[in-house]
Formats: sequence, structure tokens, C-alpha cells
Amino acid sequence: MTSDEEKQARLQQSTEDYLQGLPQPAQKLLRAARRLLIRKGFDALRWESIAREAGVQRSLIRYYFGDKAGLLRALLRALSQDALLWLVAQAEALPQGPARIHAHVAGTIKLTQNPQFLSFLDIVPQALRKEELRPPIAELYRWAREMNIRCFGVTVTQDNVKDLEALASLFVAAADGLAIQAALDPDGYDPAPAFEKLEQAARLVLETQNAGSHRDTPETGSAP
Repeated sequence: MTSDEEKQARLQQSTEDYLQGLPQPAQKLLRAARRLLIRKGFDALRWESIAREAGVQRSLIRYYFGDKAGLLRALLRALSQDALLWLVAQAEALPQGPARIHAHVAGTIKLTQNPQFLSFLDIVPQALRKEELRPPIAELYRWAREMNIRCFGVTVTQDNVKDLEALASLFVAAADGLAIQAALDPDGYDPAPAFEKLEQAARLVLETQNAGSHRDTPETGSAP
């Protein structure tokens, strides 16, 4: 098994860990909803279609998830948890510095090409029209920003937290926006140059943070 295959296996396992904690019918419903979303998009997530795809009674959707919004909240977690934890694992395998930043950008590019990520983007616009979907998606974005900050490998302090949060927001926005542009024009748009600029910006911000941290640390053997 190649390195990429091993990472994909770990990514898949993290999703399965979440699903394994649910009753069997609930697992079947979420897996069915995920398959439909990836294959056919948000409009395919009808109760009858999900129940038929899962091979269970439609009434079990309400029993386990309450309503469609509850099912979508669980589906969002299943779609995002594995991808974000995979990103963190990619970055944390390397020490702080340019190589780690490059690995995080490369991981973000791979994430935007993942069918699960693209299917998540099919759900996001619904939150602009359906108020009940806003809180879970907003919470998911908060978690995505936190995971990006972990990927940077810089200790968060009161002095740098705003800069790190802003940089994390740019990574989240770039992942969504560039993925959409590439999906709409796969033969005519290349997101690589934009990601290269994002990496340059990240290096500048994080190197500034590191320099400030070193200045705050007394040198060994310096005069009192």
C-alpha cells in the first residue's frame, strides 16, 4: 500500500469511528445519504430516496435524527471530520517551518479535489435559505479554522491569535472558492498559482510570528 493509500485508509477509518458509535440503522441512513449526495447532489436528499438507498423504513430518519436538518448535521460531521483530521495529520508529521506550510497547502489542494469535499459545498448554499442549517455549518467552519491553526504549528498567544485566525480564514475561503472555480471550469482554470500565493502569504505571516517569539525569548548566557 502506498503512502497516499495509507492516508486515505486512515481518513476513511476516522469516519467509520464516528459512524460505528451510532445504531446500525442510523449508520445505514448516513452512508446512504452520503452516497446520494456525492452521486446526485443536495436535491437527491429526500427522505424516500435515503430510506430506499439505505434499505430501511423512512420513519427511522425521524426516530434517529428528528428531521432533515438533524440528518444533515450528522451528515456534515461524517463528511468533514475525516478530511480535517487528515489535514492535521499531514501537517503535524513535519516540524514547524516552510516544509510544514508547503505540506498543509498541498493537503488543502488534495482536499478540494475530494468528492466528499465537493459534495459538502453542495450543502453550504442551502444554509443561506434555510435558517436551521446555519448553526451546524457555522460550527463546522469554526472547527475548520481551529484545525488550520493547528496545521500552522505556531503556539497561539494573546498577541498572535488575531493574525492566526485571519490566516486560517483565508485557508478556508481559498479551499471553498478555488474548489468551486475549478469545478465550474475544470479545463480552463488552474488553481495552483492562487495556492502558491497563499503559501507565500502563510510563510510571511508565520515567519513574522516566529521571529516575534524568538525576540521575546531571552538568549542563553545573556547578561542579567
